Amino acid sequence: MLILFMMLSCPNLHAANSDRMDRILVIRNDKLGDFMLAWPAFSLLKRQYPDAIITALVPAYTQAIAELCPWIDEVIIDNRHGLVITDAIHLSRLIRTGQFKASISLYSEMRTSLALWLARVPVRTGPATKLAQLFLNSRLRQKRSRSAKPEYEYNADLVRHYITQKGDEPHVPASQAPGPAPPGTAARKP
Repeated sequence: MLILFMMLSCPNLHAANSDRMDRILVIRNDKLGDFMLAWPAFSLLKRQYPDAIITALVPAYTQAIAELCPWIDEVIIDNRHGLVITDAIHLSRLIRTGQFKASISLYSEMRTSLALWLARVPVRTGPATKLAQLFLNSRLRQKRSRSAKPEYEYNADLVRHYITQKGDEPHVPASQAPGPAPPGTAARKP
């Protein structure tokens, strides 16, 4: 059983490495303000892979804002259902229907990481800071509790980690990463 777990959890980024990743799920299912600070990460990801379909997993109260984000193509609502295990199973079924080739957890928790693993998402990127990292196969050590930098930079770091683990060079270096856009200045989706 342990060998099976390790085989499923070990990084296999090259299996999903192609010129473009068709479908990428980005998870930021916590507070509205934290979601807004994820916009630069969505921008970075979309500029790197303009042909990819970027889907955001967000709570219902963030849906309207997520749908306004010009770098998000689809939105999935994260509705919690009961206990962690049953909730993870329900969420994994929802995620599996999206046929995602990769996920980036900007906010990591056990239920979503387990759901990604159960849904067999090939590349599962996220912070290596909680027990939930056991179900991720591409991890970045972050010390967010120290607040050494703004939240949007931690989010962008995870996207850059995903890009480099995939074998690509980020189009926008960390020193030139955009901060949050002022309200009303983001371009609308066509």
